[in-house]
Amino acid sequence: MKRYNPEVLGISETHWTQVQQQRLTSRELLLYSSHKEKNAPHTQGVALMLFKQAQTALTGWESHGPRIIKASFKKKKEGITMNIIQCYAPTNDYNEDAKDQFYDRLQSIIEKCPTKDMTILMGDFNAKVGTDNTGHEDIMGRHGLGERDENAMTAEKAAREGNMRQLYDITKKLSGNRRKPERPVKRKEGEVITNIEEQRNRWVEHFEKLLNRPAPLNPPNIEAAPTDLSIDVGPPTI
Repeated sequence: MKRYNPEVLGISETHWTQVQQQRLTSRELLLYSSHKEKNAPHTQGVALMLFKQAQTALTGWESHGPRIIKASFKKKKEGITMNIIQCYAPTNDYNEDAKDQFYDRLQSIIEKCPTKDMTILMGDFNAKVGTDNTGHEDIMGRHGLGERDENAMTAEKAAREGNMRQLYDITKKLSGNRRKPERPVKRKEGEVITNIEEQRNRWVEHFEKLLNRPAPLNPPNIEAAPTDLSIDVGPPTI
């Protein structure tokens, strides 16, 4: 690690808990963000390791759960701040609601960064974009896997423009669908139902209401066709 002489090192999947900053015996400053609850599982977690110059320039940092951490640094040019956002995106087979929540939160964090500031987004997004970064050197290295296709180009464009929702949709295509997506069953108030029996009862309630709706007060007056319609036709064509 020290051979590359970094000032800021982003880390994903720390598997730590709580939100803290800690000084290491080797003098680096470690900022980490994870689950805040007591007895939380040792899963996910993101961190930023700051070396000497970055520690001096640090103006503040924010925890945004076990998947996103943000730190801000003052630059030599007065009035300009550099924001570094480290992420650990959910894998493709993760819960759909959790993935939506992650990218919505990420988009919100980026939008709150002033446009005059420099914002660096980095981390693990689980996508294959290939090794050819011609024309995209400012946002892409040459250490990717697989071959870049049209979807990857769209993902690069979304990353350049800061469109996290589009980047999320394209990333799902790049990593492949490992399961059939399912829409969650919700109560009338919008709360997601996870219990199987409660889901069945909600479906019963839904269809009872759907199939037993009262007749409209002013039904449309539909006139009969002037002639009989021919039903002696051939099979449909594709």
